[in-house]
Amino acid sequence: MSKFYDCKKCPLKNGADHQLTTKERSEHNRELATYRATQKRDDELTAALNDMKIADSEDGLQDTAGRSVNALLANTPNARGTGSAKDKPVGRVQKRKEATMAAIDEMLAQAIASLEVPKEFDAHNVDQVADMRSKLKVASESGRGAEKALHSLEDSSQKEAMTSQLRILEMRINVIGNVLPAETTALAYDSSHLAQNPVEELDLIAQVMVLLGVVCHVIMRLGAKPTNFVLGTATLLIRLVMSLNPVTQLDGTETLDPQQEHVLEQLPSSLYIALQRFKIDGKTVQYAVCPSCHYTHPPNNPDSPVPRYPEKCTNRVVGKSGRTVCSTKLLTLRDGLVKP
Repeated sequence: MSKFYDCKKCPLKNGADHQLTTKERSEHNRELATYRATQKRDDELTAALNDMKIADSEDGLQDTAGRSVNALLANTPNARGTGSAKDKPVGRVQKRKEATMAAIDEMLAQAIASLEVPKEFDAHNVDQVADMRSKLKVASESGRGAEKALHSLEDSSQKEAMTSQLRILEMRINVIGNVLPAETTALAYDSSHLAQNPVEELDLIAQVMVLLGVVCHVIMRLGAKPTNFVLGTATLLIRLVMSLNPVTQLDGTETLDPQQEHVLEQLPSSLYIALQRFKIDGKTVQYAVCPSCHYTHPPNNPDSPVPRYPEKCTNRVVGKSGRTVCSTKLLTLRDGLVKP
């Protein structure tokens, strides 16, 4: 009969109690030792980051204690190659797994190596900072690709080694990202529409009608329905005046000339149309916000009058089982339309 061992507040189980057999206890103790060593290294790096401040020196970037960034990064040893097993006769599937592991290993090793900060790095040099930001972006993409590939592999000592290497990459990205100066790239915005006269192309009579509708609503504080009545009455009076000088057709009917018809087409029939003539609505882009993780999603077609959004949230969130896609529904049916 197997004996059981009670593990209290186990950090590997998010602080929960659980039982192990005596055969499993030794392996569990090794996992605990590895976890605590990793946590200790993380705590040391976090403490260093909290006190970090950029300062120029002959040895490059330094923190408040005078340690260089490369010295801090040296505290995150490269785990490449740990946990490897001896070669054994394997099948085709196993060979593909080993090839995947080798590719992930090489990807992470190159990403970590690319984040070495040279001694001559100057935080005030725009070109050097831009180059380092570009390296951080590439390294982050490599980390996400490696994480996605590792997620599909079975648990093994090699996968644990790759996971440790991935943590090292993430810590390097955090260290360098914290010491780089804030990004000050100018945001381009097209404001040429503000210098355009929105009613310039309208006929003078139509311009007066648009102004009349806005004055009734904004200055005289009439509601929408009374303003619509004023505009409709003014339109009727203009049509009656134009009918005093009709054009007689060959069949004897009397109509308005083309110029008069063109003027009548420009007259606003309601307050809503009058306000639209001024084009005072702001040029904004509506984002879909995830109700679960609050991640914002831009529309797939921002230039279209009818924006379309992803059906589910694509943000990767951190949970008990690691990073996973949120996949919360973003759209809902309101007023007969699917909206975020």
